[in-house]
Amino acid sequence: MLYENTLGNPFVDINFMNNQFTETMKAQERIAIKAILEAKRVEITAQGMSLSQSLSEKKTEMTDFAGQTIVSNFKEGLSGQSAVAAEESLKTSKFKPELKSPVKAGV
Repeated sequence: MLYENTLGNPFVDINFMNNQFTETMKAQERIAIKAILEAKRVEITAQGMSLSQSLSEKKTEMTDFAGQTIVSNFKEGLSGQSAVAAEESLKTSKFKPELKSPVKAGV
């Protein structure tokens, strides 16, 4: 009970006041919880964007590595027509890794 003493005032309803106070506190708690959840959602979205950018950079690095370094290594290891065929095959296949972010968009 918020107030036990009504000082003899018959127009003061203590139960009503206590219920109003309790409902107000519940509403404040709901607002605080929603704010915390929204802050976490924004944080996770930012991490997802950062991760997507990092994965995109790694994908580019892997594609460049496959298109240049591996081709030159095959040319050194193979000779004649097999070297030319391996080089052309690797250059035309366009290695594209599938790097997906574990953070879903629209969380």
